[in-house]
Amino acid sequence: MPNISAMKDPTAYLTPEHISQMIKSEPSLRNKLIIRMLFRSGMRVSELCNIQLDGILWDEHCILILWMKRRRKEGQPP
Repeated sequence: MPNISAMKDPTAYLTPEHISQMIKSEPSLRNKLIIRMLFRSGMRVSELCNIQLDGILWDEHCILILWMKRRRKEGQPP
């Protein structure tokens, strides 16, 4: 896995291969799901942290995300 702090261009994006390596190397299922949600959905860490249990619509396979500007966004997990 690349050393992110040693990257010359801090705005460079991680490739899908790097993301797969991160997920495979993580032993915790919780952390694997966090990595997957962040990179597949494009949500911010703060948006992920603010997901409420009642914002998960199980029957509709949908998660309500509260944006930083207090707007709601619906999205289906990848």
